[in-house]
Amino acid sequence: MGDPGSWQYYNHATSIAITVLGVFFVGLRFLSRHLGHVPLGTEDVLILIALVNLFVVFAINIEMVEHGLGLHQSIVSDADIVIINKLLLCMECFYCTSIVFVKTSILTMYHRIFIDRATRIGAYILGFITISWAISIIFACIFQCTPVARAWDKSIPGHCINLKGSFIGNAVPNIVTDIAILTLPVSRVWRIQASLSERLSIISIFLLGAYVIFASIYRFVTLFGVDFEDMTYTLARTNAWCVVEVSSGIISACLPTLRPLIRTLFPGLLKSSPSTSEHIFRRQDDSTITNPASTAWNHNKTSDHIQPSQSDLETDADEYPLNRIKVQEDISWDIRSLHSRHTHSQGV
Repeated sequence: MGDPGSWQYYNHATSIAITVLGVFFVGLRFLSRHLGHVPLGTEDVLILIALVNLFVVFAINIEMVEHGLGLHQSIVSDADIVIINKLLLCMECFYCTSIVFVKTSILTMYHRIFIDRATRIGAYILGFITISWAISIIFACIFQCTPVARAWDKSIPGHCINLKGSFIGNAVPNIVTDIAILTLPVSRVWRIQASLSERLSIISIFLLGAYVIFASIYRFVTLFGVDFEDMTYTLARTNAWCVVEVSSGIISACLPTLRPLIRTLFPGLLKSSPSTSEHIFRRQDDSTITNPASTAWNHNKTSDHIQPSQSDLETDADEYPLNRIKVQEDISWDIRSLHSRHTHSQGV
């Protein structure tokens, strides 16, 4: 590929388009929550914080372009290079923070949906790894040089770490955790006693956001083209893909929540196949397997600790079609009417 002379238009167009898409999908997420009568949860708050961080990353990137990012360093003033270096340090910190909020939003959603111990422990471990990764990168960015000011003003005597090597090394665990988070629920869903088509349908919903892995990998590839002798020019693509990766992560986290919206717009598109089971159970929040036919249950024998809650009585509004999973594991259910259950509770 020949030298385009400037990456500024590419940077502007790419970052603006993907940021608008991120805002659009967050809007769809909350519209879907409203249509499905689903109360906002912790994962929704986290995705809003991630969106705010995306705005900051986007704004820093645009400001860097205004000071010469995307142009060859030979035609960028020394004063602008200092400003670009300062903004780069800030952008890396907010980029990492954005990634943390996106991933913890997804993991929080897993924690709400799945009640099995293995999935929840996996979510905690991946959350800990993600937060630790971000803290270590932010620390490395702030203290990349001794003295710290040498990070943006190379005329100051001192020494710095290999920043390109640091960027490349830090991108690897980011990609690995992307893959781990997206595939975390797959094994659990695969073990559910449901038809193959039902299991594949649910797994496909969890994997809707797999394209964020492509964004992470492509950004990783662009890092190899960064040359700090011509940093203002060679860093422009990577900067744009930082914005792409954050916004793609937000979109990835929003896609599985759009089921109520899609079902409203296209009623026949997500219609589940008829169940052959007499009782069809659903999962809602932590407590969660119940019968939508206004029945209550007692849990007699199972390895999971399941407790009924009032939220179980709501209409099917969850983002995942878990309401169509037939309970066929080693569980026995004592079904009785809600009226009898409430009468007994009042008597006690």
